[in-house]
Amino acid sequence: MNGVQQLGEMLRHYADTEAHKKQLFEQQSAHWAARIVELFDRMEQWLAPVKSPNLLETQREAYVAFGPNLAVEASTFKTQKLTIQIAGKTMEFVPEVMGPGGSISLAVMGHTAARHGSVSLVGVPGTGDWQWRKANGLKDPDVYAFDADFLALQLQGLIPREYH
Repeated sequence: MNGVQQLGEMLRHYADTEAHKKQLFEQQSAHWAARIVELFDRMEQWLAPVKSPNLLETQREAYVAFGPNLAVEASTFKTQKLTIQIAGKTMEFVPEVMGPGGSISLAVMGHTAARHGSVSLVGVPGTGDWQWRKANGLKDPDVYAFDADFLALQLQGLIPREYH
């Protein structure tokens, strides 16, 4: 095989690899977006029995995830963010850019624990489950299974103390 033929083989292999990477990325991105919508649907379903104007409301809005290495203008991570308003306080669930291998993480803003570190929701790979992670400095994060009761407990913490 001469140099030109070898170059042609290398280019074909490169094109095939890039096409595969693009297809994999598109599949992971679609899964990323679907899991976030599914999570928000589930959360709104959990809260539906107690929703009440001016006391407990949820709102979704279009959102484009971005990060330090990905400007919002260049991001393909188009999804939604969820805002929960409870007793005059706000908690937001804001998707972060898809991580390695399609990993999914959402920043939790407005939670009282976030003052002493960061709180995030992380999708458990290969399942429909989510974990609540509270990171505080150098130690390992505290990790809890995220379900309806856990969300209710976190929201209870936002209600002013005199009403507990």
